[in-house]
Amino acid sequence: MSEPDPIAGGKFDRPPGPTEELVASTRHAGRRVALTFDDGPDPGYTPRILDLLAAHGITATFCLIGRNARRHPELVARIAAAGHVLANHTMTHPDLTKLTPDEIQAELSTASEAIRDAAPEAPLRFFRAPFGGWTTMVRVLAMDLGLQPLDWSVNPCDWANPGADRIVGAIERDLKPRGVVLLHDSAHDLDGDTNRGQTVTAVETLIPRLLGRGYEFDVPALPVERDS
Repeated sequence: MSEPDPIAGGKFDRPPGPTEELVASTRHAGRRVALTFDDGPDPGYTPRILDLLAAHGITATFCLIGRNARRHPELVARIAAAGHVLANHTMTHPDLTKLTPDEIQAELSTASEAIRDAAPEAPLRFFRAPFGGWTTMVRVLAMDLGLQPLDWSVNPCDWANPGADRIVGAIERDLKPRGVVLLHDSAHDLDGDTNRGQTVTAVETLIPRLLGRGYEFDVPALPVERDS
């Protein structure tokens, strides 16, 4: 069944299309997992996450909000210099399902500009929709800008601060090989609760546990890179 879109006609009025349009698996096959962090960068928590990843030699993916990239370009540069994958997470984190095509395009293009200004040499290949608000229109507009739509397969709801143990438990319960884990190193509502200390603690616990279960850490797949 075709998903609803706010407009009809042309390229936006087509069915969802092949599954590879929306990626939620790791680049390589086997017992792999990709950690992804949304809503940053944040000066209080992103450096702590980066330190944990560096201690274990792990490459992760950071889905950056453009306005945060503008506020903290030095953190975007540090993420890129460490070899992590950069992703566009819009400029202001709106619900894209409520916006017009021009508004969506502006959110994506201005966020890409902010990220590239901070890390001009780093590839920017992925886009993640705020709130998982995927429609045909959102996916097509992202791909028109050269951005691969990136979803997730494991959501421990760390944004709700349920406690580090619950975050880890949910990931261990739901994770399967080639899983893509959704986590947050900041908050999209800068006037709200930006405490991500539970996520930092959860990541510190999670990495050795997953390594002990035989997992290797990977990055999300572009369709042309995905192992069968």
